[in-house]
Order: sequence, then C-alpha cells, then structure tokens
Amino acid sequence: MSEIVFPFADAEVADLEDAATMNIEIKNTLTILKKSGGFGQAVTGLSLTANKDLRIGSRVKIDIAQGATGRNVAFGSAGSTIVAPALTGVANDRDTIELVWDGTAFVGGAWAKVVDAA
Repeated sequence: MSEIVFPFADAEVADLEDAATMNIEIKNTLTILKKSGGFGQAVTGLSLTANKDLRIGSRVKIDIAQGATGRNVAFGSAGSTIVAPALTGVANDRDTIELVWDGTAFVGGAWAKVVDAA
C-alpha cells in the first residue's frame, strides 16, 4: 500500500546534516530540504535517491541559508541523477533551488540566490 503524500498529506520537511556527503531518499511529491546557519564545511556530494514509488513531477526544494562563511554545495552522483548547477557559497547568502523528478533524474528548475547586502 502506498503512503499518503502531498497534497493530501503534509510535505516532507527535513534539515540537512552538516556533512561533506549526504544521500537523501525522496518519497513525497513535495520535499523541502533546508539548512539554516550554513555548513561547517563544503558539501562535495549532496545526492538524492528517488523512492521506487516517486511520481513523475514530484518536487524537491533545497533552501540553504549560508552562514558567515559561505560553503559550496555540489550535487553528488550517488542515488538518482541530479541535473542542476552547483551552488556557490557566499557569506550570508540564501541559496534556493527547486528540482523536479522526470522519472529518470531530478532536473533543476527555479534557482534563486538572494544576497544579503549587510
């Protein structure tokens, strides 16, 4: 039996670890991955794995509020393919990228970088 997923249930929201590599399974049709205060190190491999029941069109929003030392975030090759640019870390920026599952890869759609003028 399938899980009840967004929009009939809540979106899945998870905090990203402070690790150089991460592999996160995506199973909800809307998943929000966030990091506040920045990473303590550059992320060399943020990988997503699509659950076998993930529906085409499912979205993943990654929202990173960089800290005083901006850290780069590169997408890894573990799990499913991610087609999106790496995020360049700049102190106090906010990086947001939305990925869409097309059945074979998570493809980058909307991408925004908000610069803190302070």
